[in-house]
Amino acid sequence: MDCRWCRRIFGAALLLPTKLGEAVFKYRFDKAVEAFRAEQGQALEKLRAQLAHLGDRGKRSNEMEFVAVQQVWDKVVEAFMATGASVSSLISASRLEQNVRG
Repeated sequence: MDCRWCRRIFGAALLLPTKLGEAVFKYRFDKAVEAFRAEQGQALEKLRAQLAHLGDRGKRSNEMEFVAVQQVWDKVVEAFMATGASVSSLISASRLEQNVRG
């Protein structure tokens, strides 16, 4: 009986440090993983903010480009109409001169 008691104490003494070491290791590992996740989360949020900013800039750039193209097209149409009116008045004046001479 005395020997069994010693074995139990000896076994518990051997088991205690491994369980304690395992618990300490698990605690430290969990803390390190938690810190790593927090760091990665901050980096991810920073990247998301940059991406959103670039998307907004791209959207504004496209809108400004569309407005510029629209303004250029309006000026092309205006120039075409003015050219047509000028040519029409020249043709009319030419016919009028032919009728007067003729």
